[in-house]
Amino acid sequence: MDLYLPVEPSVSPRALVAAERRGILAHSGSCGLHSFGAPHLSEAPPAGALFQPSMAVSTGTPMHPISLLCTALFFACACLGLRAQDTAVPAPASPVIAIERLTRIEPVDFDRDLLPVLQVSCLPCHNKTTTKADLLLETPADLLRGGESGAAVVPGKSAESLLLKLSTHEAKPRMPPKDNKANAVNLTPRELGLLALWIDQGCKASERRVTQIHWESPAEHVQPVYAVAMAADGHVAAAGRGNRLVLIDPQEGVVRGWLSDAGLSTNPAAAHRDLVNSVAFSPDGTWLASGGYREIKLWKRSVAPVGAWADGILPTNGFPAQALVAPAGGRQVSLATNGVPELADDSGKFIVALHAGPRLPESDAVRTQRLAQADLDAQRARLESGEKELAAQSERVRKAAEANEVARKAHDEKAALEQRARMAASIAEAVLARGERAGSPTNELKVLHERVEAARKAVEPLAAEALKTRTRLDTAGEESRLAQWSRHRAAVSVMIARRSLDDARGSMARSPATNPV
Repeated sequence: MDLYLPVEPSVSPRALVAAERRGILAHSGSCGLHSFGAPHLSEAPPAGALFQPSMAVSTGTPMHPISLLCTALFFACACLGLRAQDTAVPAPASPVIAIERLTRIEPVDFDRDLLPVLQVSCLPCHNKTTTKADLLLETPADLLRGGESGAAVVPGKSAESLLLKLSTHEAKPRMPPKDNKANAVNLTPRELGLLALWIDQGCKASERRVTQIHWESPAEHVQPVYAVAMAADGHVAAAGRGNRLVLIDPQEGVVRGWLSDAGLSTNPAAAHRDLVNSVAFSPDGTWLASGGYREIKLWKRSVAPVGAWADGILPTNGFPAQALVAPAGGRQVSLATNGVPELADDSGKFIVALHAGPRLPESDAVRTQRLAQADLDAQRARLESGEKELAAQSERVRKAAEANEVARKAHDEKAALEQRARMAASIAEAVLARGERAGSPTNELKVLHERVEAARKAVEPLAAEALKTRTRLDTAGEESRLAQWSRHRAAVSVMIARRSLDDARGSMARSPATNPV
């Protein structure tokens, strides 16, 4: 038979089949198989075919069945491989997300309906802190302003709005990006419908809403004491009990009154809306400041107006008071909140506090001098205490210096012994090395080895003792430094106390003369 052999045997069978389909090879009728498996070529391949006749082989012997089977399998595998390759389907592109068309009676509210959607899918990358592509999406004005690519929305035209195109993946870059770090997810069809409807309705901002805050008073059993203060004269103290202010007589230990703010609609008997956190008196005791949540109130200590008896607690602008006025005028006696009567002139100016019991009433001059004397005594006691502390720290420094010196001497002794032992060990090693170089007899070298071992063993305990003394020396030195620092601190305290004592003496000298009223 005649066979056409390939000119370029490197061509793959898959390429042969492809070429045959394009008409480059001879048509399929050019080669036939007889019943005995001998290939028979009926006609030559057309011009331009991939295979050209290079030689003709004629034989009268039929092809062996095994050869025929191999040939058939070869062409079958080639065709199957090409078919598998031709039927491979490329991966589909990311589909466009459909928009659900919504029918609503009420318009879309940006703050209520749309902003929560943007917070999940858009604001992680387009907020005031992280503004990618210079695009901010927190308010309708931000959406209309847009970013690097222009406005994000076009009022009344959702189909032309860039934000909607990117969110539906109709245009690139698709938003939110796939596998983003903020874990933002694609908008659902309903959310896209809300966005489109809001754009078509004109991208209107939400109406401003004013929410009225209604305060609620703490429960009656909630009465913690967070703040306490006492006046300079020691006759009245104030404490916060929950949201109320109580006035206490520290000398008698009884409650003299409660301060309340009638302007509080929730609880007129309270001083603050919430718990009282701080209380403080002015130096002269006429003003009391109390603090709550974001508010400070000032309460003024005053007397009742001149003219008559006052039954019960008068509605003053500060501390409640009771008053008694002399019939002829001129002076009046008022009962302050601490229970101490106070004498004042007809204009209400304070004259003297009329203390009950054996205590005599004090004028301003007496009180000033008493306070100055108390300050002077306190500064003297402070100076005495500081001088005692300075003496104690000085003694500590002296003892620490002595201990440091003892530790230094002990360390020097142990270090010297260790040094001599190490020197002896070095000499023994040098003698042994010289004997080994000189070829000394074995018995002599043995003696030298024993001397070296003994010298080395003598070094170990001495080194341990030297280390212990070094530790004691370091500890003593640290104690000496601490003692010196403590003495310096005590000396500074004494210096400050002396200056304070000088100031107290000056205040005492400047205090007015004491004339009993």
